[in-house]
Amino acid sequence: RRPSKSMSDSGRLLHYWAAAVLLTLIWMAFAWPWLSGSVTIPWDAKAHFAPQVQFMAASFGRGELPFWNPYAFSGHPQIADPQAMIFSPPMLALSLINHSPSLWAIDAAVLAMRLVAGVGVLWLAYDLKWHWAGALVAALGFAFGAAMAWRLQHFGQVFSLAYLPFVLVLLRRAMLKPSLAYGAVAGVIAAFLVLGRAQVALLCVYVMVGYVVWQWCQAERIGSEIVRTLPALLSGAIIGGTIIALPVLMTLQLAEISNRPSIDYA
Repeated sequence: RRPSKSMSDSGRLLHYWAAAVLLTLIWMAFAWPWLSGSVTIPWDAKAHFAPQVQFMAASFGRGELPFWNPYAFSGHPQIADPQAMIFSPPMLALSLINHSPSLWAIDAAVLAMRLVAGVGVLWLAYDLKWHWAGALVAALGFAFGAAMAWRLQHFGQVFSLAYLPFVLVLLRRAMLKPSLAYGAVAGVIAAFLVLGRAQVALLCVYVMVGYVVWQWCQAERIGSEIVRTLPALLSGAIIGGTIIALPVLMTLQLAEISNRPSIDYA
């Protein structure tokens, strides 16, 4: 339910800060088996994604760019591979800071993004004026349930999903004002989401498009609402499109010589 109308904005904000603290404590309890080193994220996380991150980090340590991997097949264009994590801000930051990241460090970065995802849901709920307790439940469900749990071994998909609530907040603010600045920042975050270049990212794009259309349909005059919000949306589309254009084009070229696209059909 919505909070009482008599509650001040400062009171609501205080409740949400308390919810964020509770979220962090619960996240720490849920993530502790991995953070303590008792267990590790299994399967593809270790067989495929961790070596990709470690190659990128080692390349930076040698003063090289991790765009070409001579150790895979007869050489592999890492820069075109969506699973290489080169365009993933969390893994890129880890690789720049630590040139020999342990499996634990990589796991910790993935788990940290789940906490970030929960904070994003709290922010969205705050904007929507939800009760803080309901917002906390929603944040926990988003950060630890469904695709976040099932896709945990696939880092890029977890990251794409983690960006989604932030994009929705920024889209909402961009359309309510309307604001070119919010639209531009929404475009940047949406670009990070899209650069996951996997099915979760595609589903998130459908959600973003549906959200914009739904906001238009809430207006009394849909045509006027489209005209009013279009500049803000275009600012995000242009900036986001510019960021993703080259990586997506390179991935499309790589797909032409890969058997991955045929697997779904088979």
